[in-house]
Amino acid sequence: MSIDQQIQIWNAAGTWLAAIGTLAAVIFALYTSKKAVNQDLDIRIGIRSIVGGFESSDAEFVSFQVTNKGLNTVTINNLGWKAGRGKKKLLCIQMIDRQLANSIPKELAHGQTASFMFSLTEGENWLLTSSKSFIDETGDKELKSLRGIVSTTLQQFYQPPEAALIKRLKAAYKP
Repeated sequence: MSIDQQIQIWNAAGTWLAAIGTLAAVIFALYTSKKAVNQDLDIRIGIRSIVGGFESSDAEFVSFQVTNKGLNTVTINNLGWKAGRGKKKLLCIQMIDRQLANSIPKELAHGQTASFMFSLTEGENWLLTSSKSFIDETGDKELKSLRGIVSTTLQQFYQPPEAALIKRLKAAYKP
């Protein structure tokens, strides 16, 4: 093989390596740009008590605590519940107590947390009315399909509530 032929082979190999490197760079850029757009929330839904400042020491609340783990600012537009599946699916919007929680819509920058709460002890018995709706309308006596919903501008996040809340809902159910 002559030197001219070897140069042509190395020239072709260099072109192929440059093309592979360019393709890898494009794939990486697309992957990172998609990841930057995705929203990432940490959601905790459970029963909470507030100590101090209230007349009643047995005041209990259901709390949606939402932390933005993504890089972009997120706007929370709505909170709610989903129970059941298929034709027996139930979707509910949850009203919150504006004196005890952040208002909706709420913008969260990276690392910020917001709490949204409503009382279990004031007004109508939320545990009784909700457990009746969730179980009677869906047929899910164990509430395995129950999810809290946090709606943002771009997507919805579904999170199962903590075990203590499920236990209280099942205990409050009266057929």
